[in-house]
Amino acid sequence: MTKTIRLLRALLILAVAGLVLSIYSYLQHTGVASSTICAINETFNCDIVNRGPYGTFMGLPVSLIGIIGYGLLVAGFAEKLRKPSDKELTRFLFMASLAGLVFALYLTGIEAFVLHAYCIICLMSQAVIITIVGLMTKFWISEKHSAN
Repeated sequence: MTKTIRLLRALLILAVAGLVLSIYSYLQHTGVASSTICAINETFNCDIVNRGPYGTFMGLPVSLIGIIGYGLLVAGFAEKLRKPSDKELTRFLFMASLAGLVFALYLTGIEAFVLHAYCIICLMSQAVIITIVGLMTKFWISEKHSAN
């Protein structure tokens, strides 16, 4: 198995992990899933974050936006595994993951500076998207160097 395929598989697994976290967060937002694993205290409490006034963005639950974003990344990485030489898809995946990171940083800023409370599921998703962006940066750079 080539290094490229291993990296793409790792990215796909990370995107699936982000998707699972977003689905759980959505189920918690809608009241289908329990929030007891997230409600540790006033500082670490998913209910304050996920069900509060900042739990939606432009009328959509933030977790639903995460489901859409991670779902797009899952589909994109699966397609990239089929077409590893598609440089346009690499550019798209890099930009999409970067957009996800910017949105996640915005949300973490709200947690830190407005709500003064953190959602553990959201922080795990933040770690996932940071890792995806880091690996995508490495992938994009290596792809550019291999083309020269």
